[in-house]
Amino acid sequence: MVEIQDENRKVLQDLCNDAPDILQLYETKDFLQFVNPIEYDLIVMNPPFHLRKSQFTYLDRDYYDMDFVYKCYYMLEDKGELIALCGQISDEKWKKWIKENNGEIIDFEYKNWTDKSKKTKEEKKATRIAKINLSIVVMYRNKTNTKADKRARNKALDPDLDEKHETMAKNLQDYISDLIPKYH
Repeated sequence: MVEIQDENRKVLQDLCNDAPDILQLYETKDFLQFVNPIEYDLIVMNPPFHLRKSQFTYLDRDYYDMDFVYKCYYMLEDKGELIALCGQISDEKWKKWIKENNGEIIDFEYKNWTDKSKKTKEEKKATRIAKINLSIVVMYRNKTNTKADKRARNKALDPDLDEKHETMAKNLQDYISDLIPKYH
């Protein structure tokens, strides 16, 4: 797991301590800088809907939930599954990409929590949210492990890879791809 907020990291670390064989909290706090050491069979995520460069000076551009979904998709092993809670997806480019990659989008119309007289206990806790449109993205990875696929995954994880480091990343992926089936 990767988490940037210290308060959340404490909770996640307690979970990891209870189940060290199946959970791990990585030292890297920033998911955008995270380089996955293995491929995953299941990723469940709630990415930030929008990170603005104006608010986070270390960002090179604005990032959206689908940027995180895209990165995670390429972290899946063959037949792996990705489930992501996102803002409602309206961009046709992303809809097409999801469909082309064995995915589906389940949309939810907004929940209006502005009528204070009818709020439940849970809704009262969410006072800052008036309306929100949500999508659940479910994707299944079906890859061929060709050189072109590995190159695309490496570029998705780090678009600025030079040729030397891209070769190292490919070799590491080959090693991991060969090693993992031996231990499953």
